[in-house]
Amino acid sequence: MLPSDWYRPIRPTLKRVSDSRAVQFWDKNHLVAAEVKQQLQQFHGSDPNCCENGGHLWDMAAVYPPGVRWGESAPAYDDGPVYKIAPELNKRLTQILNGKKDGAVQK
Repeated sequence: MLPSDWYRPIRPTLKRVSDSRAVQFWDKNHLVAAEVKQQLQQFHGSDPNCCENGGHLWDMAAVYPPGVRWGESAPAYDDGPVYKIAPELNKRLTQILNGKKDGAVQK
């Protein structure tokens, strides 16, 4: 984690994600990160492949299909760090938003 992650993000940082559908929040005590890690362990049977620092998930994207309730299903896609996976993340989001199942690309 970066030293700047120990403090609430400022407006210029939050402006980096401008999509109105995105929800951003600061998880000072890493409670959400711990829950996501536990869920990934449950569904994948192992720790996440990336993005762990000091035992906390960090800079990881997890994409769930619309309508999935917390704990019901593994994410349709999870990986990171975000800056490295941005193109694949965008592709998976587009597929999910267009109603394609399991990230399958229709030709």
